[in-house]
Amino acid sequence: MANEVVVPDYLKKFMDQGTSKDTDSMASASVSVPRISLKGKKFQFINGDDESKKTEDIHVIILGVDPEGGRMIKTFYMNGYNPTDTSPPDCSSSNGVSPDAWVTNPVAQSCATCDKNRFGSATSPSGKKTKACRDAKRLWVTPADNVEGTVFGLNVPVTSLKAMAEYGKEIRGAGIPLSAVITRIYMDEESEFPQIHFQRVGFLNEETGLKAIERNESRDWMSSINLRAALPAPESSGRQALPDRAVTADTIEGAVSSKSVDDVAKDW
Repeated sequence: MANEVVVPDYLKKFMDQGTSKDTDSMASASVSVPRISLKGKKFQFINGDDESKKTEDIHVIILGVDPEGGRMIKTFYMNGYNPTDTSPPDCSSSNGVSPDAWVTNPVAQSCATCDKNRFGSATSPSGKKTKACRDAKRLWVTPADNVEGTVFGLNVPVTSLKAMAEYGKEIRGAGIPLSAVITRIYMDEESEFPQIHFQRVGFLNEETGLKAIERNESRDWMSSINLRAALPAPESSGRQALPDRAVTADTIEGAVSSKSVDDVAKDW
């Protein structure tokens, strides 16, 4: 079969333990937080005042997905989102249930009952009904060649949640830990706005894969994360030096190929 998953021996024991909460979450739809910018339809790793060069695709290890399940990160700007304004949103929720503790004047006490979280509360530039409160998922990732290094936040916009969900279903169907999979994330070149897709290109070798799985379980990076700074927000400047080329399937032991996420998503 063209999409048969050839699983390394060391991962097979995890297949009998059920999928992780991060894989299920993906399938359902410090002062400065290291992050990946999508500005200009290019990927850029940003960490404080350091940033990498901009690229059209990245190869990463997904160590975590927030929030869990079908919930979304919520952000609301009273006067609309302005990419040139660095002010925080007027209201936000990192768990998709209730406003974050730092919000001084929440729109509602519960996201489920908030008028701004309902379709029809805003209109898109194309004239379609949408929500005034913006939805997103956050992936916590490392470059595929540095799973013990800095963890970066990647906020997946609502326009890319369909592709992310299909990829999560693919990994969940294979019954393997998401954190041991090398994932290629790339831009839709035909889209007028940043829209990303996901592709499985291989597995980490045993030594590195087990380290990534351990980080997924411990979530050691979260102790230094300021959730307010991690929210989807206007782009800012900064630079992080990274290798010119990320690790690909050809350079990782046990790597396998996968059909494009586009082939999976066409059955949505």
